[in-house]
Amino acid sequence: MSEERKPPVMNRDQVRAWRDRWKLLNEIQHREVQATSPLTKARQLEALMGLARTVGSGRYEQRRLAEESEVRDRRRRLREAYQNGR
Repeated sequence: MSEERKPPVMNRDQVRAWRDRWKLLNEIQHREVQATSPLTKARQLEALMGLARTVGSGRYEQRRLAEESEVRDRRRRLREAYQNGR
């Protein structure tokens, strides 16, 4: 049997110190983002998009192709139904 582990208990001062550290980190991060040039942000976005394409390319590409095939099939059926007067 595995014993359920309880999280460590923090006293009020420890909680306040933890919260204050996170507030400080959030403020620093906010200032860094605000100071980042639009060109740098665009490059970072491009790098992330490239990574996403590389990492998920197989699954994404398969899903995209399946969806495209489904859409083409629907359009074909609609066109046939329209042409046949249905």
